[in-house]
Amino acid sequence: GSYCVNFHDREHIENYKHPFPNPCRFTPYHCSLHEQFILGKNSRSLSDEINQHCLNLAHVCGFGRNCTDKDALHWEKYIHVPRSLCSYGNRCKKLLEEDHLNSFTHPNIRDIRFLCKYAEKCHDRRNPKHVAKFRHIITLEDSGIVQYYNLNKNIDFVQNQKDNVEHVSRYVEKEKWERLPSGSVPQEIINWIRTVQPVHRCRPEIFESILLLGHVMSRDYMDQLKNPKFVATSVFQHSQIQQIKYLKGKKCAKDAKDYIEALVAEEFEKPQPVGVTIAGTTKIDTTSGETYKLKSRKKLITSKEVILSNILSKNEMQIIKTKAIEIAQASIKLHSNPAGIGHPPDKELGTNRNVFTILGPHLGHYYGDIFIVFKREILHHPDANFSIQAATSYASGNCFKWRPWLGTDPGSQDARVKLFHSTKLHASIPGYEYATALELIATTNQTLKKKSMNIDLETILDRWLSRDSHQSIEAHLPQLIPLDYIDHIYISQNIFESLNPNTRKFIDVTFNNRITKTSHAVELDDKDTSFGFKPNSKIRQEYQDFVLKDIM
Repeated sequence: GSYCVNFHDREHIENYKHPFPNPCRFTPYHCSLHEQFILGKNSRSLSDEINQHCLNLAHVCGFGRNCTDKDALHWEKYIHVPRSLCSYGNRCKKLLEEDHLNSFTHPNIRDIRFLCKYAEKCHDRRNPKHVAKFRHIITLEDSGIVQYYNLNKNIDFVQNQKDNVEHVSRYVEKEKWERLPSGSVPQEIINWIRTVQPVHRCRPEIFESILLLGHVMSRDYMDQLKNPKFVATSVFQHSQIQQIKYLKGKKCAKDAKDYIEALVAEEFEKPQPVGVTIAGTTKIDTTSGETYKLKSRKKLITSKEVILSNILSKNEMQIIKTKAIEIAQASIKLHSNPAGIGHPPDKELGTNRNVFTILGPHLGHYYGDIFIVFKREILHHPDANFSIQAATSYASGNCFKWRPWLGTDPGSQDARVKLFHSTKLHASIPGYEYATALELIATTNQTLKKKSMNIDLETILDRWLSRDSHQSIEAHLPQLIPLDYIDHIYISQNIFESLNPNTRKFIDVTFNNRITKTSHAVELDDKDTSFGFKPNSKIRQEYQDFVLKDIM
């Protein structure tokens, strides 16, 4: 009837009678005529084309199941899609999250909100009143492309999902746990899994490198920044440089690459400050006939500047030179203190090529005090995956203690790694929410020593916030993520002020409406690398608590 969700299925519409006319093929999000009709205060002032279009074709009602319009003509011309109700109603804390508002019905908020004309550049995206009325999308020209590296080659996520459910179900039956009430997972847990976002934490020097390179990077990618030739390639691929139209030509591109390589090599060859060592950095072999010696390199820089200056504008030349030097310096700085970069089991598990995040509140204070919250869309990339607990828990054998339904520890590192790959999940597989919820429930009650599957979301989150992040859902994202996919950043004001002036300016322009700067004066030189869910410093604890509360 009026609640049919198959209105874009041509075969369905042709085979069954409906109380509404043929649906507009652009409803609900892309019909500009209908949007003008809705926003128009008086239908008589609208064009005949708009009025006729809305009379002849059906559109989706923006209020869905909450529609209060009693007009018979409205119910004749509109489709009322019944979305899932948000279980928190007026108490919902996710009313600023586009994904959540696009997925669930809330009181006094349209299911189909109007499109904000400012899109990603809107300065009111943290204003609840504005977001309640307008939706925001990434336009194609603003959207970064996440490269594909086939990191999940040979992983059968469908089979993994089936096996994970089977492991938990058998264990529950064998250990005689209390079953799920009414045989189904509570909807509030399913809804949380559908809307929770991946969170990354890092130190200021890594954060500066991320902003300069224009990507959040995996550890493997960061390790390769020790090599000047790799750095030069990264500079050339930077979004600002790729926007220079004349670099599409082969000859101009070749000259620019040679110029960038020479500039980067120059930075890597500069003497470092006393006490600074760069672990594993590759030096240019100035004795080789294939590379330039110092004098010839300077001549090359000068000659390429002359050639490129005849083609490119002064501003474009400045962008290339500035980016090359800044990124080279950031790469050197990144490896002057390699602590926290790289972890031996990561290479065996293959996760060194992913960006590490926690799918939910991130208590890994030892990674740094800057929080980066990604948009949920990144979970659907083919290189993404997630595991119920940290990948390293497989390498260490802890997963067998935390999740006994996985069986006994085989002892062999190869067998442990194989198990990790055979239990990974992906958010694009139908039913992933149920498989994730089942393990989350079982893991929580295993920790609490309760032989029951009867649990609520509050209990899951209470346990989550009292455990090290290695015991939380770990999402492994693509190894290079453009800044467009960052939904929000949390940083203390004093860390922000410690950053390079150019970095601060870039942040204010790029993340103006997507950053929260807190007043917590966290220690800038804190070396706390101990595991656990709380940092040793009181002020860092307070800062972490503030951010986690806001994220949740």
